[in-house]
Amino acid sequence: MNPWVKQREISRLLLTPPYKVLVKASHSVGKTWLAAALTSWWFDTHPENSAVITTAPTARDVKDLLWMEVRRQRRGARVPGLDADFIGDKAPEMGDGDRFAKGFTANTGESFQGRHFRHMLFIFDEAIGVDPIFWETVKGMFQADGNHAWLAIFNPTDTSSQAYAEEMMTGLDGLPAWHPLTMPATEHPNVLEELAGRPQPYPGAVSLAQLDTWVAEWCEPIGAGEADPAQGDFEWRPGSGSWHRPGPLFDSRACGRWPRQGSYGVWSDLAWAMATTPAEHHVAAGELPVIGADLASTGGDYTEFHTRWGTHSLAHERHNGWLEDQSAGRLKVMCAELAARASARQPSGKAPVRPQDIPVHYDGDGRGGSLATHKGDFKFVSIKASSDPRAAGKFPNRRSELWFGTVMLARAGQVNLSRLDRDAQNRLRQEAMSPRWKLDAAGRQVVEKKDETKRRLKKSPDGMDALNLAYVRPAEWSAPSSAPAPEVAREGRRMGDAGMARGRGGRGLFGL
Repeated sequence: MNPWVKQREISRLLLTPPYKVLVKASHSVGKTWLAAALTSWWFDTHPENSAVITTAPTARDVKDLLWMEVRRQRRGARVPGLDADFIGDKAPEMGDGDRFAKGFTANTGESFQGRHFRHMLFIFDEAIGVDPIFWETVKGMFQADGNHAWLAIFNPTDTSSQAYAEEMMTGLDGLPAWHPLTMPATEHPNVLEELAGRPQPYPGAVSLAQLDTWVAEWCEPIGAGEADPAQGDFEWRPGSGSWHRPGPLFDSRACGRWPRQGSYGVWSDLAWAMATTPAEHHVAAGELPVIGADLASTGGDYTEFHTRWGTHSLAHERHNGWLEDQSAGRLKVMCAELAARASARQPSGKAPVRPQDIPVHYDGDGRGGSLATHKGDFKFVSIKASSDPRAAGKFPNRRSELWFGTVMLARAGQVNLSRLDRDAQNRLRQEAMSPRWKLDAAGRQVVEKKDETKRRLKKSPDGMDALNLAYVRPAEWSAPSSAPAPEVAREGRRMGDAGMARGRGGRGLFGL
């Protein structure tokens, strides 16, 4: 399907009752390009008593994305006088007296209420994050008489958003209140042409290689006999015989459709099986053992310690009723034991590893924060679950990043729990399978709060929190050259980002 055909269809529908078009767009299919082109189209074809009002959730969305594209297109059009329409060097607006176009930010309370022109086009870019009050404001200004039009375009990530509610609405005539359209990456000309063995016609937009990556990262492989159209299961590539079940990220960012479920499990059975299957133990040169520590917050919870060295977990222990000084004392003993093991592997002539060299990663929020008063000169490192993530565009907080980081490492062959005793494995598996996650309005992966998991699990997932902390890597880490290649985990990948540590060469994202 030619994207310009799709975009012309959107332009046509803006001039067709009810004069409102709601576009669920995939990633990298040109939605901001389209919004910018329509801004100029309306501005240039309605020279008198007209206005184009655009809004988006953040100043970056407005100024650095949409309006930067408006300027780029107008300057590239080489039409005399177009560039002179702009007001100021970087202001998101243009006008010449009887008409104007302007961008507003939809998270500052900045309002465009009270503006009334005969010809008006309203554009909501990244509309999934536009607050309901702005939708209501435009409804108070919008007139369905053919002189006004309204475009809302977005990645459909959040079914609790106003954009979702708008799609479900009907007008007084019982017909849909909007023209709903999708722009799926699977139908983009680049993908279709490359599948046919021809070069992509629109460099810079979504590509076949990019879609291959999304399938590997955001879908779960299934057998052909398991394929269920109701689940959105599909064959990729066409004719390959390989079937996949899409996760919410693939639904929204590749298919341009709402996720079919409100929340998903962080771990899958397949990922856990990969993490508990015996495998060769890899330790990078100079890499020391690490302890993850999660201190109990209430009397009914357990303080849990998880020890890892390289790709494998060595031990897991739990204690009930311990105070901070007891926990700190035990951690120092563990550091001494691990330092002795690491020293035994040191090359001849190299200084032995000190107990103070062994990293102890602990949750600095809540009760765990008091460990700092007992650490002395030991390497106790605070990692706060409530702090900002390293990948702010993927996760809203460090807790979500910690959970997904461990899963992705497991799928890359970098987490192995096979040396733990069966009871520890069973307890950890129950905890791993309990937390749910969903996409927020910004399309980030949000793991539910610990209290929500605790209500469903009937206990706190302290063991997995300790495990997640143990597997945090330093920012400069990269997998050893002898580590399993990414294809080891290919079947298990279903969620997350290709930049996460994924076997050979992964670095940084899941770091301190």
